[in-house]
Amino acid sequence: MFDLHSVLGLAAIATIAGLFWQFRRLGERAQAHAQHYCKQHKLQYLDIARQHGKFRLSRRGPVWQTEFTFGFSSDREHRYEGTLIYANTRLQRVDMPVYRTLEPDVA
Repeated sequence: MFDLHSVLGLAAIATIAGLFWQFRRLGERAQAHAQHYCKQHKLQYLDIARQHGKFRLSRRGPVWQTEFTFGFSSDREHRYEGTLIYANTRLQRVDMPVYRTLEPDVA
């Protein structure tokens, strides 16, 4: 039937698949949030990338902190990068650099 090595191998494969699925889901959530943020602030969304993740312990228990950077443009000439920081699957904060805005045409 099943020996211990088979059961542990299947458990390892299931764990890796589950983690992959969770990281993909978090990446899609971060992309949707970055696009919404850019649309709300009248910015052009360019792209998003996962920078790193780290495991830490807090008062409430274990936390997987993930950082994404997203590219945007405010004037279609310059590229800027903002940061989304998640704790587990909840957005903790959005860090934005100072960026140039389009000046209204003065007639």
